[in-house]
Amino acid sequence: MNKENPRFNGLIPNEKTWGETDYTLAYNKYKERFANAGDFEFYFVGNVDDKTMETYAAKYLASLPSMDKKEKATDLGYRMLKGDLKKVVDKGTDPKSSVTIMYYGDAVYSDKEAAAMEALGEVLSIKLIEELRENESGVYGISARGSMNKVPNGSYSFSIGFPCGPENTEKLTASALKELQKIIDNGPEAKDVVKFKEAELLDYKKNIKDNRYWLSNFTKSFVNGTNPAEILQTEEKISEITAKDIQNVAKKYLTKDKVIGMLMPEKS
Repeated sequence: MNKENPRFNGLIPNEKTWGETDYTLAYNKYKERFANAGDFEFYFVGNVDDKTMETYAAKYLASLPSMDKKEKATDLGYRMLKGDLKKVVDKGTDPKSSVTIMYYGDAVYSDKEAAAMEALGEVLSIKLIEELRENESGVYGISARGSMNKVPNGSYSFSIGFPCGPENTEKLTASALKELQKIIDNGPEAKDVVKFKEAELLDYKKNIKDNRYWLSNFTKSFVNGTNPAEILQTEEKISEITAKDIQNVAKKYLTKDKVIGMLMPEKS
């Protein structure tokens, strides 16, 4: 998918590439990356004493090498392959398969659409579990996930993934796409939107007590240039998501090209 990007070409090294590795260059790059702590952002989350933290910061952070120079993320223009694509890989001997369905591309980032895209993944997961696992008994687990990014470029990404028996890959792929199409055409069912919101609110009330959740919020807010205090509006934002919002992002982003990847056992 990333064959146009030189950072992914030859990503898995072999004996020849290891032999050609410039270890001096690697070490110099390492030193370069850590030569300017003035370009770092430090976050401390937890039950800490402010005065003690100030003392430690003055001793351990202020003494790090720094320059008056700030870097910013740059969009180098590389993108994954475009088109309506399908790739089947025959690898392994176990009688099991794995399917991934992906939609992705450039997009102008929007907080509202990002929330709706995430909701779409959760709502579709509910339907896929009902249909493919419970009604068709074709998979043990299945999930859908959607997101939008700002950095290094505005983009969207949506994926559906599941393991299954090799004989069921085509049938279950068609069933998964059928459930997605129902949401595109008619929107999600009201009961599924309610289920999504209830689960999200429960997760939020649990996560808000976790230091890792706060730390993730600070770093994400810094990268996206948003106000970290917006974490306190999460319940309100979840409540505001509507079935129409979810249908709109499904129509806008998931009716275009898609990529289907299938892992199948080797032919005996």
